[in-house]
Amino acid sequence: MLYFRMILMMLVNLYTSRVVLNALGVENFGIYNVVGGIVVMFSFLQGATTTATQRFLNYELGTTDGKNLLKVFSSSIEVHIFIGLICVCIAESIGLWIVCHKLSIPIESRDASIWVYHFSVFTFFINMINAPYNAAIIAHEKMGVYAYIAIVEVIMKLLVACSLVYFLFDKLILYAALLFIVALIIHIVYLFYCRICFCECKFKFYWDFTFIKKFFSFSSWMLMGSLASLLSTQGVNILLNIFFGPLVNAARGVACQVQAAVNSFALNFMVAVNPQIVKSYSQQKLDYMYHLVFASSKFSFFLLFIISIPLLINTDLILTLWLKNIPEYAVLFTRLALIDILFQVLNIPIGVISQASGKVRNYQLIMALFFSLIFVISYIAFEKGAPAYSTFLIAIFCTVLGTIGRILVLKKMIDFPVLIYLKKVVFPVIIIFLFSLPVLFLSDIYWNIKSSLSAILFFSLLIVSLFSYLIWKIGLSSSERFFFIQKLQQIKNR
Repeated sequence: MLYFRMILMMLVNLYTSRVVLNALGVENFGIYNVVGGIVVMFSFLQGATTTATQRFLNYELGTTDGKNLLKVFSSSIEVHIFIGLICVCIAESIGLWIVCHKLSIPIESRDASIWVYHFSVFTFFINMINAPYNAAIIAHEKMGVYAYIAIVEVIMKLLVACSLVYFLFDKLILYAALLFIVALIIHIVYLFYCRICFCECKFKFYWDFTFIKKFFSFSSWMLMGSLASLLSTQGVNILLNIFFGPLVNAARGVACQVQAAVNSFALNFMVAVNPQIVKSYSQQKLDYMYHLVFASSKFSFFLLFIISIPLLINTDLILTLWLKNIPEYAVLFTRLALIDILFQVLNIPIGVISQASGKVRNYQLIMALFFSLIFVISYIAFEKGAPAYSTFLIAIFCTVLGTIGRILVLKKMIDFPVLIYLKKVVFPVIIIFLFSLPVLFLSDIYWNIKSSLSAILFFSLLIVSLFSYLIWKIGLSSSERFFFIQKLQQIKNR
């Protein structure tokens, strides 16, 4: 269900981006990305508290009694409302000042950008208080319901995008306002479903100081990592706006849309795996937990790799088919963003171990260090006259170093089996990645010789088949191949 949701969402989101880009125009699309990005900067709070809520709910569900579920959920609601209100106050003061006085926005679009900002703030608050309900559905592993609601949401966003062409009102303001309405409707759906199906989701006021302290202790370290991650994304987006203008923001916006669509394959896989990892830790089934982590790390990488290879060699063609107007630099930005996400995906499963243990301080510190370096080095590079694409190269370099740092921290923190991880995950991944380099190089030569659509499609299919075979023979162990064969037989016999 998660993959059906993801594939549909990816297709609809890509088409929606095309519709929105054409309806708003390249400049307004860039303005929406950078102005909305100011509000997204506050999402590091939402991400940290949502992760904390999911962790504590999963942990309680993994215990035998689960008597604290109501307390955990109600307390998390209170925390999310409290933090959400603080964020709104900061956003409507400091954030609004940045929009009005620091961003490079054409004068004729200033008023519209301010309205877009206000609606983005309201949308953020709705999503903030919705997070505990979302976490409850995932903790209970109701993936079908999670998928259905997400499908409804993405279809509503598509209808919003398509409706823009029928209104004479300022399209930039209208788009932001309609997205706020969509967020409100989805929140109501989540609220009613959780209240009906989960007994702990019937809110009751608690003020358990011990739990609140534990919750904020966990969240505060998660906030540090999330804030640093934000610097490497939205912070860099602002730097690009200041140094290069909104047209480069539009190109980066396109690259990030493709990156997010591809990354959703791994994230959907981990949505299903994460609750089991945390529950396994709470039950002290460590062997099973490491099995899940190693398998999900490798599977996530190979899944993204198979998807990314044809995108990397056909980026120009795909963006041409997808968008009528391709922003300058979008092709190069997209390719570099795809390479970066391939390295990032290895960090997702091992990060869940840190969250499951509750020992997140050192892990989040190492995350914060390398995410912050992306922003700092990019700023220095831009000051020295480096081109806009250099920030993607910096991000790839810091991602690789950051992965090494995280593994070493986990080794010291919970005696993470580094050698087994290297043998089962890192070495197979490196071998497959190294095989891809000459193929990508030869594909560029091939395009220079012959670049008809049929030839491109045939060559892409050939490359995907080749790497699928290499992953099957080299990337997967014999037990993993046997596992897949068993699953295919089960599907066939249904």
